[in-house]
Amino acid sequence: MSWQCPICETVNQDVTPVCTVCDSIAPVIESYLSLEAIELLREYNEKLDSIHSFEASGNFKAMLDTAMEAIALYKENSLARDKAKHALIHLNNDKVKSQISTMLHTAMEKKNYLAASVLFKLMDLFPIDTIEFSDIRTEVRNQLSRKNDIDKVLNESYKAIIELDTTRALQFVEEGLSKYPSSKFLQFRRDDIKKLINLLNDIKKPEEKRKQYPRPPHKGTELGSTIRDVSTDTTIIDLKPTKRKYPKVKRK
Repeated sequence: MSWQCPICETVNQDVTPVCTVCDSIAPVIESYLSLEAIELLREYNEKLDSIHSFEASGNFKAMLDTAMEAIALYKENSLARDKAKHALIHLNNDKVKSQISTMLHTAMEKKNYLAASVLFKLMDLFPIDTIEFSDIRTEVRNQLSRKNDIDKVLNESYKAIIELDTTRALQFVEEGLSKYPSSKFLQFRRDDIKKLINLLNDIKKPEEKRKQYPRPPHKGTELGSTIRDVSTDTTIIDLKPTKRKYPKVKRK
């Protein structure tokens, strides 16, 4: 038995899979390859169905493995390659989300709301679903707003204290405490202002009058004669300086 090449019409033996003249593949071999291609295409489509199923369920690890198998089955595998890329992106995002989630819960335990806010900003940079963290995000926003309000009250009261306007400083703090009564910073600032008010009041108190005692005359003066002023009919005491007496020394 032999077969004729459809390209160059050369007659070849059955055992020859390729034409000896133009290297064309024997029709029997082409039929076999066509059947194999059909079978591979069927398996490829089944893999694609599994890929879609894993993607819908969020099992991106299985999605990636199945996509790699599909790529190896069929040469026209552009869809499987795209799905593999999507699976890698999702797996990377899940890894990042897991790491950020751990850091976020640690920050909340330590009440480090500023760090938690930064972590939420990092999450927003990635296509990560943060619905499960919505309650934590709301709490972080409220706590940061509270901190900013308290810091503003502390700054305004400090400026008033520098100007020694204790009334206005105390008013700022009392208004802040009416809104945030549990704030330790505002409570401490109120106590400090009250201490300052008491200190200033003590300084402003008039000094008690001391008992006056007569002063002794100066050593260099002695009571002299009294002189009467006729025009005013008053007596004036004439103070004369005391002369120091030195001993007389006889000189030769």
